[in-house]
Amino acid sequence: MGPDINPEGLAEQWKHTFSFGSCRSRDVFVNVAQFVYDDANPENPLGHRATTNANGGAQLIPNTDAFLLTWQVGAKFVFPNTLYAQIAPTFYNYTGNGDTFNVHYHGGDPKLSNAASLAQNQTGINSLLLFDMPGEIGWKLGDLPMRLFADFAVNLDGDDRAAAAGHPNKGDQRYAYQIGAGVGQLKKKGDWQLNVFWQRQDQYAVDPNLVDTEFWDSKVNLQGVGVTLAYMLGDAVWIQLLYGYAERADDWLGTGGVGDTAVNPLRNFQPFQADLNVKF
Repeated sequence: MGPDINPEGLAEQWKHTFSFGSCRSRDVFVNVAQFVYDDANPENPLGHRATTNANGGAQLIPNTDAFLLTWQVGAKFVFPNTLYAQIAPTFYNYTGNGDTFNVHYHGGDPKLSNAASLAQNQTGINSLLLFDMPGEIGWKLGDLPMRLFADFAVNLDGDDRAAAAGHPNKGDQRYAYQIGAGVGQLKKKGDWQLNVFWQRQDQYAVDPNLVDTEFWDSKVNLQGVGVTLAYMLGDAVWIQLLYGYAERADDWLGTGGVGDTAVNPLRNFQPFQADLNVKF
C-alpha cells in the first residue's frame, strides 16, 4: 500500500489537572498546531507564473504554501475503579493550495468510464472545514483493560465540496463516523489487543489525502467493519493481523481518493494484512 501523508510543522499544548468531588482527577488540555501541508516550489518565480489546465480552463499554479491548522480542546475524567472518559473536539482548516494540490477538487463520477473518472481531480483540498469529535470510555475487568470508542466528523463546507464535484444535491454526504470496542493493551511482552469497529466516511466528509491506507486503500464513500488483533512478541516487537470489509455507502457517487487500487467506484473491498512491527 502507498505511504500516508504526514504533514510536519509546529504544535503547542497546554494541560492542567484538577482534583475534586467524586472524580479522582480531571485533565483539561488545549492543543493547536500549524502544519506545512504542501510546500510551493518555487515560491518566488521569475517572470510569469505557470498555468495548468484544470476542470475545463487554465488555472494559475499557486506560489504560496498550503497549511493545515488544528485547534483542539478536550478533557479526560478519571474516576475510582479504573474508569475514565475522554472527549476532544477538534477543528481543522486549510490555508492556500501549494503546488501539488493546486487543482480544485472534482470527485470521481461512477457514470463516467473508469478512465475518465480517474482523470478527474480526487485530491484537492478546497472546501474542507472539518469538525471532529472523538470520545472514549475505558475501564478494567479484573486486570483486563477494556474500552469503547467513537468518532464523529463533519465537513462544514460539504455543500461547496459537493458542488465542486458536480453533485450539488449531495451536500449531505459530508459525515464520517466510527464506533467500536477494544480489549487488552500493548505495553510489554505477552500483551495482546483486539479492536473491532464499524465506520463510514462519506465522499465529501474528509481530506482524501489523510485517510488511513491500512483500511480501504485511502478511499472515501465506503462503510464497513474492521478488526485488528495484535500480540507483543517482545517489549518492542509485535505482530498485528488486520481484516476489513467495506462496501460503497452511496451508490450514486464514486469512491474517489488516493491509494493503490485504480478502480472507481470500488464497490466492495476486503483487505487482509499481517504486519511485523519493531519499535526503536
